[in-house]
Amino acid sequence: MVKGEGTEWKRVNEELVSETNYVVTGLQTGAEYKFHVAAVNHVGRGEDKEIPEPVQADLLEGVPYFFRVSAENHHGLGEAFELTEPVIATAEPSSPKRLDILDTTDNSVLLGWLKPEHDGGSRIQCYVIEARPKDGDKWVVVGNTKNLTFAVEKLNKGDEYDFRVKAKNEAGYSLPKKTLAPVLVKEPHIEPAADLSEIPNQLVTCRSGGTFTIDVPIIGRPAPKVSWKLEEMKLKNSDRVTIKVSKDRASISECMKQISSLPLKSLFVIYSLAVPTPPGAPEILVSGKDFATIEWLKPENDGGSPITHYLVERHEKKSARWVKVNKDGAHLDTTLKVAGLTEGNIYQFRVTAINKAGDFSEPCAETEPVERIDLNFATHHLSLTEPPDFELHDDLKKTICLRAGGSLRLFVSVTGRPAPTITWSKPGVDLHNRGFIEVTNKSTTLIIDKVHRYDAGKYTLLAENTAGKQEVSILVKSSAAQVLQRDQWSLRKSKPTL
Repeated sequence: MVKGEGTEWKRVNEELVSETNYVVTGLQTGAEYKFHVAAVNHVGRGEDKEIPEPVQADLLEGVPYFFRVSAENHHGLGEAFELTEPVIATAEPSSPKRLDILDTTDNSVLLGWLKPEHDGGSRIQCYVIEARPKDGDKWVVVGNTKNLTFAVEKLNKGDEYDFRVKAKNEAGYSLPKKTLAPVLVKEPHIEPAADLSEIPNQLVTCRSGGTFTIDVPIIGRPAPKVSWKLEEMKLKNSDRVTIKVSKDRASISECMKQISSLPLKSLFVIYSLAVPTPPGAPEILVSGKDFATIEWLKPENDGGSPITHYLVERHEKKSARWVKVNKDGAHLDTTLKVAGLTEGNIYQFRVTAINKAGDFSEPCAETEPVERIDLNFATHHLSLTEPPDFELHDDLKKTICLRAGGSLRLFVSVTGRPAPTITWSKPGVDLHNRGFIEVTNKSTTLIIDKVHRYDAGKYTLLAENTAGKQEVSILVKSSAAQVLQRDQWSLRKSKPTL
């Protein structure tokens, strides 16, 4: 379109439309506009077709108007017929403001957005949510809602998706608001923790014959299992003891037979029973006539409890039995020299991860059968080290603006061999307490929920391995209208035990 006597034509539809009608919004009342239309197919764009006369925009959105119509012939003008009810001039709403990822699981994504700045003159009827696989070209409607949040379910674990949302009113649909980057469908790994700050001095005092209740907030993903202990005795529900556990709180009530002061830090322990994922398949770094040095990648998920050691096993082709290699069971490195091999035999190796909760992962995939490897090959293979490197989405290369009460998610792809050690930092802030840091073999994510203005600043990501180190900074600023107080309490990373 072009306004008035202007000569510079401006495109009004950001995306191609298949219909033969289109509502143009945002026009200036009283101004005249000219329009032209062109058809497009896979070959290219056709010739422009312009309307014969300029069009004047003379109705105000949201304002009621009365209309009447008269018939006219060669004898004159007939009596006018007038509508009994006024008509409100409407247009499509503007796009929803922001589109944030509020949460993810292994098969769902929770989206949240803000109302459009302009409703087009009629109330918003609903929001339509669409999704497509990463790098896909077809958007699919996955639901609609009148709320400002929506959970997209039945997604594939480990896949990445783009999402967008449109607002709908009586005149039609707004332009879509799209997520900044593809979203990974995966349950976040959050170490179990509890907050005791609501209990003064972490001490509970109860009179003889009375009943005390301890109720504390808890966090953890996957959902942690909660156990209460008094000294070394595990407490269970009974006539005197009542234990309750919900998604985000744990409580215990007990009737005391005598006056007692109970130090809370000696009362309970929280742990998760999730099983670690398998380590990466081991590779042969070097081998000789009676040894082989193997290397593997850490599990993508430790099950909510730190990995304490790895179990390495070998298997001879002529035998059906797997034999434990590291008999002391205390190996935490991701490389191991396996000695005592017999020259000429063919071996395979596999690795199992064990976490602090005592859970065993499934064994990783076995190595290819291996005999003694030529020294030249081994030397070449050992030289395949790569310094760390990052791949940032374009949006992370710009300054990120925080939304009050929303979530900050910084996802960065990481490469390097051997797998780099990852460190997130921000001046004056312990990010392990303020947020949640997830590290996999190929990426790292920093998640901070319920952000406030103090979360603005420079976040630095450092990756180091034997081949070198790499550092990148991400700038985050707070909205000018955002004024929030600091959190009243922060969840502790440590799990108090006796």
